[in-house]
Amino acid sequence: MNRFRNKISYLSFCMAIMIVFRHSIGLGVYSLHGTLYWIEKSLSEVTDLIVPIFFMISGYLFYQNFDYGKLKSKWIGRFKSVVIPYLIWNIVGFVFIYSIFSIPFVSAHSSSKIPSYTSLSFIADVWYNNMYNGPTWFLKNLIYYIYIIPFLYPIFKNKSGYILLIVCMLSGNILVQYAGIYMFGAYMGIHCRDLIQKRYSELLHCLSALYLLSTIIGGLFCQIPFDYLLVLRLTQAICILIIADCFAIESEPKWWMTISFFIYFTHDIILEPIEKIFFIALGDTTAGAIIDLIFAPLLTLLSVILIAKIFRLNKPLWNILTGNRGAA
Repeated sequence: MNRFRNKISYLSFCMAIMIVFRHSIGLGVYSLHGTLYWIEKSLSEVTDLIVPIFFMISGYLFYQNFDYGKLKSKWIGRFKSVVIPYLIWNIVGFVFIYSIFSIPFVSAHSSSKIPSYTSLSFIADVWYNNMYNGPTWFLKNLIYYIYIIPFLYPIFKNKSGYILLIVCMLSGNILVQYAGIYMFGAYMGIHCRDLIQKRYSELLHCLSALYLLSTIIGGLFCQIPFDYLLVLRLTQAICILIIADCFAIESEPKWWMTISFFIYFTHDIILEPIEKIFFIALGDTTAGAIIDLIFAPLLTLLSVILIAKIFRLNKPLWNILTGNRGAA
């Protein structure tokens, strides 16, 4: 069990790093050509796998020991670990952006303006639009899944019925996007815990890596409709979980490897100003694009880890910000 928990922690940290690099990709910002264009396009394709993995893991963890008797306690626990951080990080994003645009120099040199707010429009932006801290959309979707999908649990308990439901969700995108992938994780949590937590053979590792590589290369040259893309992402996420056996070790991760949640929701606030500084200083150049791609995420990650180290000194604050994730 410790090995599996460590596997999830290490994998989550790696994915958090990849998210930061994903948001540093200069496609659509810089005029990219040749090798640099294909490097950034490849990085975009690879990092597009991260969100499906997060949703699949979330579904698995919620349902791995689920029954209706535990639903109330799970909902209360997720309210503290998901809903409250969602609201807090949206408010933090709003306060940060509003403060920045209140500086006359910034306001004078920006085409974007902070709109006037009423109480209702502020609530709408904080709860629904999450427009000032983009990454929180993940938590918003997760909240829907946590509080709606348990009503389908009678279907989940039937293996064949649940598989049919997942197929319908993936093909029709009936509810909210990624719901089918979350539900697949839930299915594995209910029916296949031993399969998920086992160590896989070297042959399966190699086959998974081969499939993953071939589909990533294929994705660079083929435009896949979103509904079919979800099915592909699901299979790729399964392969990554298999390959991630390399993280199933006894050695506990360092504290800074347990802050993936904090990285995910703070990095955008730090990364955007750094990238803007690089773009203003270096312009739309190849050198600027390379420096941006390499150094903007590195500076962001170092800054986030430093901020996390400071915030962890105040355990109650840290626990609220992270939903009790990561040792303080």
